[in-house]
Amino acid sequence: MDSSPSHDLQTILQNHMSDLRGLTGVYYVHLPGVNQSRLRNEGLQRLGTRRIRYVLFLDSDIYLDKSTLKICSDYLNKDPTIAALAPPLVSYSEGSCTQARDTFGKIIRGSKAKLIMPSKLDFKLFNPEAGTFIESHMLRGAFIIRRNCLKLIGDRPWHESFEVWQNVDFFLNLREMKRLFGYILETRAICLHDERVHPDSIRSWMPKFHEQTIKSLILLFHRNQLWRVHQRTLNRRFWNTIRPVVREHCLASVGESLKEMLEVARCLSLTRRKKDAHAKLRRVRSQTTINEIKLAIDLLMDDVWSDIKSIKSRNLSQSM
Repeated sequence: MDSSPSHDLQTILQNHMSDLRGLTGVYYVHLPGVNQSRLRNEGLQRLGTRRIRYVLFLDSDIYLDKSTLKICSDYLNKDPTIAALAPPLVSYSEGSCTQARDTFGKIIRGSKAKLIMPSKLDFKLFNPEAGTFIESHMLRGAFIIRRNCLKLIGDRPWHESFEVWQNVDFFLNLREMKRLFGYILETRAICLHDERVHPDSIRSWMPKFHEQTIKSLILLFHRNQLWRVHQRTLNRRFWNTIRPVVREHCLASVGESLKEMLEVARCLSLTRRKKDAHAKLRRVRSQTTINEIKLAIDLLMDDVWSDIKSIKSRNLSQSM
């Protein structure tokens, strides 16, 4: 699923179709300018009624080998308790597909590599089971999920109001449904994440990237009612994680920005009707002096109200 403005990825796929021999069910969807949440939903819709057990979500800056797919699918076949599985994500910045293949081989043979995911925090919070699987708060980059788990969340399992940070909401849904997911700890199953900034990357082409980030964080505050002190305490790990993010995207102080964002989230959560919500949002907008939050409020008022209202925790005892 490709939302970039160019056809570069399609060209790459066509040039490397010979490498895909032996794989079936490779679908390519190109919808320029569509956000990732909608893009994933549209991709799933196009699968229709086909009998498919697993769906692979793969970012365009990820390199992986066919053996990775086989190792992950075999592991899912062996353990039906796992809803979604991701290969270890390794940092990469060397260049072409050929170089990626060489790097992949070197790592398999024992060369050192910088592990991005699972994170150090994952290893601290979750003890790997027999050294082959580690649970995680979230998967990123590339992951395989059982299609029946996607259907449990809904026909369109990603909330389309999230332009960014959509995986936090998605995987929190799975955790609230008590579905297990994590990373396979297998060197032969690694995938490479290209760390170079591409002109088609989401940060480069997305209009109002800062405001979209602030908007998505407000939606997560709304989702888990973080304007309540006890909910911020429960979600302390997430709260501490997003502080440097807010500092990066808001010119005002972190404390002042978070206070204003919590008030916007409170307005969303405590208002049932769109008309009332918009009246409160306009009031908050007129009172804040933080331009990024003003623009984030504008984005929220442009969003589909039913989608915003459906963004809510199924179980507030589960932390982000």
